[in-house]
Amino acid sequence: TINKDGSLTYSMSKAAHKRMIDEMKKSLEETIEEIKSSGDYPSIMDIKADKSYAEFTMIVDRESYENSFDGFAAFGLGVGSMFYQIFDGADAEAAKATIYVEDSNTGEIFNTIVYPDDLY
Repeated sequence: TINKDGSLTYSMSKAAHKRMIDEMKKSLEETIEEIKSSGDYPSIMDIKADKSYAEFTMIVDRESYENSFDGFAAFGLGVGSMFYQIFDGADAEAAKATIYVEDSNTGEIFNTIVYPDDLY
């Protein structure tokens, strides 16, 4: 439907929405696995996500992480997370993705990245 203000409204069945959310969830899980296992981000040892995919913990070898560009992996998690949240019903203005970076040796959270805030 084209609204008076020029915006569009798209309606879908609950079943279609569930399929779309399941696909997005699967895509996020695949992204997590690819980051962990591809070898492109060698300092990242594990990634844990909460049920809503709004918070992630990247468990890393801190020294390797801080001397690399592996932090770019957080961007993919953040963007995917925000899209998932919005399509799952969150207000687009309120959607945030928080990525905690944890030292694998000490368990210390030594960095926190919040999207979209940290994009600016």
